[in-house]
Amino acid sequence: MNITLQNALKSSAFAIAIAFSGASYAAPAPVVTYNQNPVEGGMVFDADAKFFKEPAAGDFHAQGVALYQMTSNDSYAQQFYAYCFAPTVDTLSNAIYTATFNVFVKDSVKALFEMAYANTLTGVGTGQSTDAQIAFQLALWELQDGNSDLFSGDQYYTRGNDANVEAAQLLIDNIQGYQLKNMYSYTAFTGFEGTEQSQTMLGVSSVSAVPEVQTWAMMGMGLALVGVMGRRRRKDDDLGDEKFA
Repeated sequence: MNITLQNALKSSAFAIAIAFSGASYAAPAPVVTYNQNPVEGGMVFDADAKFFKEPAAGDFHAQGVALYQMTSNDSYAQQFYAYCFAPTVDTLSNAIYTATFNVFVKDSVKALFEMAYANTLTGVGTGQSTDAQIAFQLALWELQDGNSDLFSGDQYYTRGNDANVEAAQLLIDNIQGYQLKNMYSYTAFTGFEGTEQSQTMLGVSSVSAVPEVQTWAMMGMGLALVGVMGRRRRKDDDLGDEKFA
């Protein structure tokens, strides 16, 4: 194998160039149009509750919760399961959404998704995950717009009235001390029906392991070292041939 120092260094420089060009391209923010479809969910009834958005009917305190399927108008294969991220805004059934990828979210929201999101998708369409979906959505709203306590603040419920509310508070409490694994990238869906805004949705994609820039640089340095060693070995072999010729 004829490896020269010059070729190795060229390979090293090429690897590092790819690393840095890849780093600059690693977080695109494309905008894609999507339709929303509620696929599952449920209701929370609490006569003494206060929601972020109060219901129109006087004493009828009911909070609807849904898991939404966001489907791209460009490719049916591109879908997300998403949750409402704006509790004070109504969902408009004919809204068209745009997707913004790799959005920033709070660490507490990241922890909630890493801890509980997958569990809400178990048996979608069978009703097996409805309770988990309600608890997840209530916790998400509280972490985003509340004070991390579902029994006080701008949104509150009656303690002991609903098991899903209790489960949501437990999710919030369990976030304390959780070590983030950065499992997901986050996509925000902003919708409009004409000029009227629909509620924002939040979905996720699993993050695949991609070598960081430092890793590519180390690989490039390794290639250079291989070239140096190969060049020295070839030189030693040439000297040996001359000595014993």
